Amino acid sequence: MIGVAVGNAALSFTTVTSSHRRRTTVGAWIAAAILAACSAVVSPSVSLRPSAQTPASASLTTQWTGAARPTAGMSVEERAAIDSAALEALADHGDGATALYIGIWDPVRGVYLRAYGEASPGVPATLGDHNRIGSVTKTFTAVAVLQLVADGRIGLSDTLASVLPELSARFPAIAPLTVDQLLGMRTGIGDFFGLNSFSEAFYADRAHVFTIEDIVAVALEMRLPPAVAPSAAEYSNTNYVILGEILRVVSGRAANVVITDLARSAGLKDTALQAPEDRRLPAPAAHGYVGPRYIADHGELLPSGTLDGTDVSDWIPFGAGPAGGMYSTVEDLAAWAASGYGSSLLPIELANARLATPSGADWDYGYGIMRVGDWIGHGGSVDGWVIDSAYNMATGAAWVMIVNSSGGDGVLQAIAQFLPDRPF
Repeated sequence: MIGVAVGNAALSFTTVTSSHRRRTTVGAWIAAAILAACSAVVSPSVSLRPSAQTPASASLTTQWTGAARPTAGMSVEERAAIDSAALEALADHGDGATALYIGIWDPVRGVYLRAYGEASPGVPATLGDHNRIGSVTKTFTAVAVLQLVADGRIGLSDTLASVLPELSARFPAIAPLTVDQLLGMRTGIGDFFGLNSFSEAFYADRAHVFTIEDIVAVALEMRLPPAVAPSAAEYSNTNYVILGEILRVVSGRAANVVITDLARSAGLKDTALQAPEDRRLPAPAAHGYVGPRYIADHGELLPSGTLDGTDVSDWIPFGAGPAGGMYSTVEDLAAWAASGYGSSLLPIELANARLATPSGADWDYGYGIMRVGDWIGHGGSVDGWVIDSAYNMATGAAWVMIVNSSGGDGVLQAIAQFLPDRPF
């Protein structure tokens, strides 16, 4: 989930949602204040869109790079202040959270990584713990799709009628949608997890297999795409589930295999998208929980009898993985952020197109990425976890924060005072 906090808070790419969607397992909704400030999203020009018939040119070989992350350690005093605030925040705002993971790379104050609390009962949290990362998954899915574009196997302007003909034949309303619109959240298609009937079906039987057809049908029941796609981004997880299906059809391999291979090619050994039937995180791993505040706010949408402290580690819907099903660690996420969230794995024109922002705007949702000035990032929430991550392309500043509770966003807000180089 993503949004921007202003005033005394830091730039944030985490949760800002309407209350009835707050339990969304894999995604996010753009903050209303940000949408009001940014009325349009400018797409890259056609010259930046290799077609499926025209392979990427030799000029597309230059690698995208940003500033290197700092490496000097943080002072004892600074670390002690963060430790004190982190433990206090976990106790006061955790809402059932038992663990907090922080990584800060500050060009001025230095570097500090720390895990607090318990990953599971009686097991101390460590920086090696695997955690679910929710919608940060979209940054990986976007890069995997853009690599198909770079290889000339699909084009950004290609429609679903040409890329997914069988799915489009079944659901003609999606046939005109393009790869570009899916990546940039500009299809206008509904978010499948915004429909109460889907949530109820998921929570009633968490082992149910939701197919791509199930998800698209639910999204279209919620809202049909407009005849003319909107110019402004509107966050919908359905876009990225469909992109996962594109990965499967075009590559001939399961989307989770393609995305995990991408993570490995980026040097991330503790990051993966599991097969849909695999719900257990690899050891060591944190467990995810729901707490009393979250239950009080969303109890009517949770399974009957959900109690404070319920372990929700396996509450991941089948079929929704490319939109938010990955796991990772603090150090892997920081390395991914410093790669421009995978932009360094793309031809420079596509990397730049991905990060393009409209003239005069402070904010944009690019191809699976948020940008505010020199800051780029993506956050997420998934049942049991809230995640925030960001990277400054000009200074190398970065942070990653993970808390293992659906209602633990207050912990991240409390730590915001220690984050580097805040733009607001």
